[in-house]
Amino acid sequence: MKRQHILPILLFFTVSSFAQQTDSIARADSIFREMELQEVTIQASRIRNSARGYTINLKDEPLCKGKTVGQLLGFLPGISVEDGVVKTDGKPVSIFYLNGMKVSSDDILKLPADVLNSAEVEYVAGSSNNATNKGGILRLTMRKPKDNGHYGNLRMTTDTDLKYGRTTLMPYALINFVSGRWSIVDNIYWYGGRQKGAEANSYLYNNGQKTDEQTENTYSISLPFNRLSITYDIDGHSTLGGALRTFYHGNEQKRSTLTNGTTPNVLDNDTKRSLVQGTLQYINQLADRGMRIEVNADLLSQQKKQNTCYDGDEHYDTKERTTLAELEAKLQMRLGRAEQQNAPTLSIGASVQQQVVEYNTTNNAFSGNQRLNSEAEDTRAKGLTPLAFATLEGKIKRLKWTAGLNWQMNRIEYTDRLKGTDVTNTQNSINPTVQASIPLDKDGKHELSAYYRHAISALPYSTLNPNILWVANNECSMGNPNLIAPSEDAVGITLSLFDNTLRLSAYYEQDYNNRVYEQTTRADGVIMVQPRNNELTAKFAGISANFRKKLTAWWTTSLMARFLLANQNETVGGILYDKWQKRTYFSMNHNFSLTKKTSATMSGNWEPTYRASNRLYHGVSQLRASIDHDFGKGLSLSAEGLLLRHHRVLDISGNGFESRYANHEPCQTISLTLRWNFSGGEKVNAKQTNNQQQVRTIEYSK
Repeated sequence: MKRQHILPILLFFTVSSFAQQTDSIARADSIFREMELQEVTIQASRIRNSARGYTINLKDEPLCKGKTVGQLLGFLPGISVEDGVVKTDGKPVSIFYLNGMKVSSDDILKLPADVLNSAEVEYVAGSSNNATNKGGILRLTMRKPKDNGHYGNLRMTTDTDLKYGRTTLMPYALINFVSGRWSIVDNIYWYGGRQKGAEANSYLYNNGQKTDEQTENTYSISLPFNRLSITYDIDGHSTLGGALRTFYHGNEQKRSTLTNGTTPNVLDNDTKRSLVQGTLQYINQLADRGMRIEVNADLLSQQKKQNTCYDGDEHYDTKERTTLAELEAKLQMRLGRAEQQNAPTLSIGASVQQQVVEYNTTNNAFSGNQRLNSEAEDTRAKGLTPLAFATLEGKIKRLKWTAGLNWQMNRIEYTDRLKGTDVTNTQNSINPTVQASIPLDKDGKHELSAYYRHAISALPYSTLNPNILWVANNECSMGNPNLIAPSEDAVGITLSLFDNTLRLSAYYEQDYNNRVYEQTTRADGVIMVQPRNNELTAKFAGISANFRKKLTAWWTTSLMARFLLANQNETVGGILYDKWQKRTYFSMNHNFSLTKKTSATMSGNWEPTYRASNRLYHGVSQLRASIDHDFGKGLSLSAEGLLLRHHRVLDISGNGFESRYANHEPCQTISLTLRWNFSGGEKVNAKQTNNQQQVRTIEYSK
């Protein structure tokens, strides 16, 4: 990474950016093994900008030492991890890839960062993937083991809450193994523990009467996870790979609520969720013809069982099954002669996704009064999403560009099998995307990029199902089968200065048919929350700044600020909220190399109070610090502490009522992690095949 003179850090704090959900773009991977040596431009900087975003080389990066991927991401330009959600410029990332295969964020955040070879960040969605993914893309590539070799990571983490006595354990194991044409990656962990005493205080003013509630929660969690990925190099031009992901989540919750000093109401909730996901991928790179073929198939099956008991006399059993199948085929080719380095590349493809969700709910209330009459509805929801796309990318002198168009249909069918009613939502959308970037100087230290995109959102089936979901003793949520999928138009611009030392970005967005969650209070005091479409157009504008620099030989810093102006332009409870509201966010990440074997990090974030229509979100902040020591022979120990946390308080106002809710999560925690990195093998293979276990991106030469 090139060293630059230190910029005044105050520059960074003059700008800030935005927080809003978005969509996704899946990049057509390029290209042919024979052309790689001709097309890759070697630069001193670890970061290469492109029309879509940037790629950063993480091999032997000191920042990776002793960190997980989740801890590392805050040091990358424009990236933040907020409450476990990965964001680019405040927009949640929609799609994650590991070694070229689609994964979830759970698959990558716990990975050891020092096994990474590179990370590629795409800012916004584009035409080659499902337009319902409303965020950017993060592609991670692990370094390849030696021939007939392996490397791995074993670690144990314990986390203790100093106030409530909560202790959790997380054993973790990773193995990456290569033997001949075979490549195997297995990632497994288990998370479990018990949390006692997490408290919540709330009050409700309704028509002049005040209701006070004090709630205490106890959780018992068990969460085993495993992802196995296997790739076979067929002939040097084509590969066949597969992955199997299994996940189980068991959560027992006991919630005691004291209302106006009366006898506590007790809610017991036992939830079990299991997931199995299989992926097959075939890649054929016809380098001599300038073509690439990729076929992906995914099958996911998820089952959820929930038993809820109120005060020992009202039981509700809920069973939910989700089945999702997706088939995607892509063809990538160069226009003109295949050996032309700057010839435009055309990608075309299609995919179809079928999703089925069944809600089998039985009401076993054997005493007491049934709260509502709709818990026992037996429902079924189906979704069909066909997609076809074409993307063209190329280079005109120093201008790099990509333009694409996709057609997508969302068809949702909802059936109430007890009432015999059917509801169908169908929405077609043509979604264009244009992105371009150009260096502002001969050396490429400064770069300007811009984009325009149109996208539509997916409708979560939980928002469609009209069954009742109880979230507290007197509060429940209810779906709406008549929702319309939201859509958006967005434009943005990014300026990267001094090899991404300073990064400034701005955007403007208009959203249509956004979901509004309306809260009403019934005569018996039950609070109901139901989504509906906003008939007015919402508008958002934001700017952000990111300063990242190795200030000294031992100190690396990354500072971020965002500022968002939001006009949600919606009517809630008969009141029109059409004023522009502001929202800001600040974060910092520091890494200190104390000695050759000892390093420390400090990270923190601050989000001041902001308003969103009828909700007021009071400010939050937190500060973390950790230290890591390497004992040699792959053995290391790290300690991390949550030093400060200021909790979120939420105020909700409406027609005739006002409520406040404060959730007092643990304030101070200490985590200890013992790690062992191991490796073995014969020699380094200089002729790595471009398969999904070692995907390389090709950029047009300058």
